[in-house]
Amino acid sequence: MGNLKIVGGVALLALFVAFVVFVVVGRGFRTGRPSDSAWVAASARFERYVEVEGVRVRALDTGGSGPAILLLHGWADSTHTWSRIIPLLSDRFRLVAFDWPGFGWSDKPADPFPFPRYAKVAAGVLDKMGIEKAFVAGNSMGGAAAMRFAIDFPSRVAGLILLDAHTPLSAEGKNPALNSLLTPVVGEAGAWLMGTTIYRMVIEGLVFDKSLTTDAVVREMYLPVTSPGGRGSLLRQFREIVARPVGWEDTATITAPTLIIWGRKDRLTPRRAGERLHEIIKGSRLEILPDTGHVPQWEKPEDVARLVGEFVRSAR
Repeated sequence: MGNLKIVGGVALLALFVAFVVFVVVGRGFRTGRPSDSAWVAASARFERYVEVEGVRVRALDTGGSGPAILLLHGWADSTHTWSRIIPLLSDRFRLVAFDWPGFGWSDKPADPFPFPRYAKVAAGVLDKMGIEKAFVAGNSMGGAAAMRFAIDFPSRVAGLILLDAHTPLSAEGKNPALNSLLTPVVGEAGAWLMGTTIYRMVIEGLVFDKSLTTDAVVREMYLPVTSPGGRGSLLRQFREIVARPVGWEDTATITAPTLIIWGRKDRLTPRRAGERLHEIIKGSRLEILPDTGHVPQWEKPEDVARLVGEFVRSAR
């Protein structure tokens, strides 16, 4: 009996070690830097660092004389999420994008930013660019921040473009890896141990076409996580947006012309969240893209660029 207990204990220990190794695969201990990023190099000609809300923010500004569109990325992402659509729009519009505080190559503050403060960051970036009014496009967490911006700064929004925006219904999304971040201690351990293997699983859960999650894309998206403070920011901001989403009552006050774009195959934010937004934002337009997950601007850049172009022309 004693030998069986020993064997059982060894087996459990082996399973635990195997699990840790699996999680840690690809984690490494090197600190990520902007100079390691292929996207930073590719977008350097548009790059500006600006100070807003007490933090240093990496921003991009394509310039030009067309209508301005502010691009707001989602959680665990960066301006890289717009890399496939920027070339399709920059000939007609002035595109401004930035890494939210806590993500990409912006500062990683010690405390999370609630959505009202994120709205102030967006306003601050527009101020630095000398833009009074813009179309505002946001994906996921960035979509919720775009809604908060339209609520708090209505005179500065020419039109609102919501791509699979985070809503109170987003908590219904089934993603065990993400949901585990909400659990004390487990979340801290997961954020600290997470390597590229787990990160790839998270990214693949966001898209319908998994062939898009190439090694280069996973590496690009994972790099900022390894920057100083990146893991802590990732965890803190996730808990903040889940605990305090932009509520339906506030969302119903939005008066800006609104285009809602949703991926039919979004497994993180249910389609009925997009339908609910369409119901409560008066006069909004809802477009459902087939074979598309949570990040339409990445999976279907041509379709999204066409819809955005049509919307801006009709809203002007």
